[in-house]
Amino acid sequence: MIGFSIFMLFLGFVGLITGIILIVRKKTRKPGIYTTVASVVCGIVFSIVFVVGVVNEGAKAIDDSSTDTNISDTQSDDNTNIDEDDSSADAADVDEEKASEERVKETRQKASENEKSLRYGDLIKSDEYDGEPYHITKGKVFQADESSDGTTLLVYLTDTGDDVWDDLILVKYQIGETDAIEDDYVEVFGSLEERTTYETKIGGENTVPTLNAAEVKVIQ
Repeated sequence: MIGFSIFMLFLGFVGLITGIILIVRKKTRKPGIYTTVASVVCGIVFSIVFVVGVVNEGAKAIDDSSTDTNISDTQSDDNTNIDEDDSSADAADVDEEKASEERVKETRQKASENEKSLRYGDLIKSDEYDGEPYHITKGKVFQADESSDGTTLLVYLTDTGDDVWDDLILVKYQIGETDAIEDDYVEVFGSLEERTTYETKIGGENTVPTLNAAEVKVIQ
C-alpha cells in the first residue's frame, strides 16, 4: 500500500510542479489554464491518497503487532497450562507411589502380627483367615515342585528342636520361579487362602493351610 501511495504522490507532485510552472510562465490560454488546474488538483488528490495509504499501513502495522502480541500471550498461557498440568501429574504420581509404599508397609506389618498371633491349629481347622496377610520368617522346604502354573512348595513352619520340623503349609508362588529346593530355608510373604487337600506319596490325603506367596527368599 505504501509503494502505491508513493507512486501516486510522485505523479501528483509532478502534476503540481507542472501546474505551478505553467502559472509562473503565465500561459493563460484556456486549455493551458485547464491543464494547470487539473495538474494542481491531481497533485492534491494524489497527496491525499498517499497520506491515507500511509495512515492505513500504520494502522495495519499496529494491528499486526497487536495480533503477534496476542498470539505470543496465548502461546505463553498454553505453555504455562502445560507446565502446570505436568507438575500436577508428577505430584499425583508421587502421591500414588507414597500411598502404595504405605499400603505395602501396613500389609507387611499385619502379616508379621498374624505370624505371631495365629497358631497353626487356627490355620488348619478352618478357612476363616482366607485373604489375611501372613509372613513366614523361617521355614524349611519339605518338597518343591515347578510347573507351567508356577512353583509349589510344602514348607514346615515349626522347628521343634534339633532341626526337626513340623506343621506343613502349602506355598503357591505363581508370579515367577524360585531357587528354593528341598531342605532349603525360606522366608515367605503373602496372603492366606482356603486350605488345600493333596495326595501324599503313600496314597493318603493331607489337608494343610495355603499361602499365596508374593515373595519367596532362600535364607541361611
